[in-house]
Amino acid sequence: MTEASHHRRPVVLFVDDESDLRLVSSLQLEFAGFEVKTAANVAEAIALFDAESFDAIVSDMSMPGGSGLVFLRHVRKKDQTKPLFFFFSSNPLLADAELIALGANAVFHKTVDFDTVITALKTHLFLRSERFRVDDFADFLPKLQVEVELEEGFQPAKLEDISTGGMGLRVQDAKIPTPGSPINIRLHFNADNWIDLQGTGEVRWVKTKSKDGKGAKLGLMFKELSNGTSITLERLLALMNPSTLQRQ
Repeated sequence: MTEASHHRRPVVLFVDDESDLRLVSSLQLEFAGFEVKTAANVAEAIALFDAESFDAIVSDMSMPGGSGLVFLRHVRKKDQTKPLFFFFSSNPLLADAELIALGANAVFHKTVDFDTVITALKTHLFLRSERFRVDDFADFLPKLQVEVELEEGFQPAKLEDISTGGMGLRVQDAKIPTPGSPINIRLHFNADNWIDLQGTGEVRWVKTKSKDGKGAKLGLMFKELSNGTSITLERLLALMNPSTLQRQ
């Protein structure tokens, strides 16, 4: 993990043959902090996907000239896990479990408020290995608190960026360990229920001098995470995905 992070917005490809829905949904996504490209059918979507790079796809299923299922198979033929692929459709054709088995990450009916889809996108992207600006996830981050164990015991830390591999933090008035040192971590997710993740990490870099006087900065690499509720980071994705909660 390096001190530098990717200062860019997540890029979403939104695919739907309804022009009004494309316009409204793309505006909602942009307002939520995403960069958005749109396609009106599967052929356009495939052409865009093959030419550009996307962090997530939100696609209708039933469209003239081909179904979203054709597009999903094209995407997953290239990569089994990336980008995220959400169906947002009034006619999914197959059961949710079948679509998930084929490589979709979530399935939403168009009766669902689109803000639910946006929240799920942010949750999935936030906990994947790609890192984005913390500001892009401002509505999600208040649910996450971080503590690290320093010489004085566990201390709160301000999160600056995070991935499933590590995180960048800012800490106040504490003796900072040197790079290469082990460090204990606590992550608190305040979702619908309270979840604690704790484990160990390794300090990768330290910046003790801060021009703004807001404390030292350090980068941590996760070594091992465990938790009392047997929910890993990947399982947490499913827990915080509203589509999954509706099926339980």
